[in-house]
Amino acid sequence: MKFLPVFFCLLIPFLSVFARDKNERIHLSQIRSLDSIVGECSEQLMFGNWKFTTYLDLTGKSGNSDEFGTQFGFSLKKEILDSSSKIYASYDRAKQESIKTSDEKKLGASFTGYLFDKFGIYLSIDGEEDDFEGLNLRLVPSVGFAYRFLFVEDHKLTGKLGASYRYEDFKDNSVNKAWGLNLSLEHYWKFAEWGKMTNELTFTPSIEETDEFLLEQDSGINIPLGKTDKWSLRFGLSNHYNNVPLEGLKELDTAYYTRILVDFD
Repeated sequence: MKFLPVFFCLLIPFLSVFARDKNERIHLSQIRSLDSIVGECSEQLMFGNWKFTTYLDLTGKSGNSDEFGTQFGFSLKKEILDSSSKIYASYDRAKQESIKTSDEKKLGASFTGYLFDKFGIYLSIDGEEDDFEGLNLRLVPSVGFAYRFLFVEDHKLTGKLGASYRYEDFKDNSVNKAWGLNLSLEHYWKFAEWGKMTNELTFTPSIEETDEFLLEQDSGINIPLGKTDKWSLRFGLSNHYNNVPLEGLKELDTAYYTRILVDFD
C-alpha cells in the first residue's frame, strides 16, 4: 500500500498520452550531429532566455520525520525544439517542538539534446546533503539516451535511460559507491486554461548490488493566481524511497505540500 501513490502518479502520464489523437504529435525529419548538440549545450549555458522560477512550500511529512515545515528553492529552465536545460536548488528545513526534524539541501543540473525528432542524449548530475538521513553528501552523475514519447505545446512526455554512478558519504563514516542504471520519466500536461500537471519519476538501481536502489517521485497540479502564469499555486505529492537506509531509519519518506511559485522570464 505504501507504493500506491507512486504507482498512481506513474500511470497518469501514460493514460494522458494514450487519450490524445496520434495526429497531434509533431514529427521532424532533420538529423543533427553530435558536434551541434555539444555546441548548443555550451551556448545555452552562456546565452539565451532562461526561465527563472522561485518557490516557497508549506509541507507535511510522514516517514523518517513527522512534522510541518517550509521549503524554498529555485530553478532555471530553457526548452526549445531541439534541446532543454535545467539548473535547480532547494533547501528543506523543519522543526517539531524546537527539535530539528529536517535539514536537506539539493543541487543539480541537466542538459538534453536531440539528434532526431524524438531521440537524443542527456547529461545530468544531482547532489544532496541530508542531516536527518545522516548523509554528508550524495552525488549521482548520469549519462544516457532520451526519447520523446510526446512533444506538443500543451503535452510532453520524455523517458530517459542511462548509466549512473552513486557516491554517498554518511555521518557514521561509512561510504557507499555504486555503478547503476538511471531510468526516469518527465511529464507535462496543460489539461485546461486554468491548470497544468507535472510528474517526475526517477529510478536508480545499483548494478553491483541488485537489491539496492533509489526511487524518487514528484507530482503536482499548478493553478495560476490571476490572469497570467507569473504567480501560481501548486498542490503536490513527493516520495523518496531508499531500500537500504541507515539503521533506525525508514525506507520511505512521503511529503505533501502546497507551493507558491513565481516565474520570471
